[in-house]
Amino acid sequence: TTGQRTETFSISILKDISLSPVIINFPTVTQGGANILSSQNTQITNNGNFDTLTDSSIQITASDLTGETTPAETIPAANFRAGDISESAVICTTGGSALSIAPTSIPSISLPRGASGSNTGTIIYCLALVPGGISSQFYSATQAGGNAWTIAI
Repeated sequence: TTGQRTETFSISILKDISLSPVIINFPTVTQGGANILSSQNTQITNNGNFDTLTDSSIQITASDLTGETTPAETIPAANFRAGDISESAVICTTGGSALSIAPTSIPSISLPRGASGSNTGTIIYCLALVPGGISSQFYSATQAGGNAWTIAI
């Protein structure tokens, strides 16, 4: 006869996300402009077993946007906010979280684990204030420049 045997095992947390699109754009803005929503949102998909409701939250590390023509001119990371799509009406004022060059938790974004379609969330962004005294040019945070934004769990 064979006896029954009990084994104990644990499954580690798998942190795996994908983003679409992988670029964040804003419409054309002017000096002193305020409360400008991003042109598109970021859909984030949880491909692992991590759950923001129980394990932790999404974190965004922003960087100052650098002028492509005049790199000395920047839009500070602290001028941006991010949050869940459900906060679109208040993201620029009381919703979401103010970003910074340090990892910033965005607890309003729910990213559950589960079957495809139930494991997604949407991030919305706001440029709260466009600094005065900067010139008209493209501003970016690019991997090549070493200052890309990161979204992590």
